[in-house]
Amino acid sequence: MDSLDLDFYAITRAFLFFSLIGFIVFLEYFFSFHRLGKAGFRRRRISNWYLGIVNIIVALPLSTLTTAAYCEYYQIGLFNLLKVPFGLVFILWFIMYDLYVYLFHRLSHATFLWHFHKIHHSDKSLNVTTSFRFHPVEYILFNALKIVLIILLGPYFFVILFSDFIQAILVFWGHSNIALNAKLEQALSRIIITPRYHVMHHTQDECRRNYAGGLTLWDYLFHTQTEPLWNKDEINKLTLGVQTNTNWPEFKNLLLINKLIHFFGKPQFVYFKLPLITIGVAVIFGIVEFY
Repeated sequence: MDSLDLDFYAITRAFLFFSLIGFIVFLEYFFSFHRLGKAGFRRRRISNWYLGIVNIIVALPLSTLTTAAYCEYYQIGLFNLLKVPFGLVFILWFIMYDLYVYLFHRLSHATFLWHFHKIHHSDKSLNVTTSFRFHPVEYILFNALKIVLIILLGPYFFVILFSDFIQAILVFWGHSNIALNAKLEQALSRIIITPRYHVMHHTQDECRRNYAGGLTLWDYLFHTQTEPLWNKDEINKLTLGVQTNTNWPEFKNLLLINKLIHFFGKPQFVYFKLPLITIGVAVIFGIVEFY
């Protein structure tokens, strides 16, 4: 751990994540493939950002990078004890972690976790910000179990760093509203999730299909795969956002989201929008620096 500058890598990771999100938002604006849930889109996007920031804050004690560095330094975990080569550790960890993502996701639809996970499925318009629209309880539990896996298996620090970024690319892209050549996307969906593949999971009729968070192998293996729609007109007829008994307005009030949206909607906000955004980004980077 002495040779690792954890702050540097945490800040670098945060910069890459936010840059990736910004790039995807840009692509969504110019190359969208569906028009689902346009009504109330801005309000939901602000809510998604707010939830993402809240989740970063509440999960501060659950740093996967710090855990991996600690385990590597003190030789904790199976991979560390057996001195497994880096490349093999990366492949094994990526596959096992992706399976964990699939299993956790599937359980979140079938157990008490659904009470929290339905917040994610209440979004009526799938876009990149939906990928961090999670209830804090679910987010904490997911990361806590991930840390247990890191302690047991002992994947190296840079394995976690690289695999997390690849997973982020897949998750952000899978939730995004980005148009891609249908034939190319059809071929890719046999291996990894794509926007057309994952949008099916967010429909009211197929929300118990296409659970995969990275590799679609698990959906094929466990028979939870449903074929995506490739025609844009058919996609635009889909109904996203499951019907639940969640009192979403009450939940937003609990997180002060409505007040935030009301504040952002004031005309005078335009005069100090840029300074506030700059300060907000700085605060987020500061949070992630210690994460």
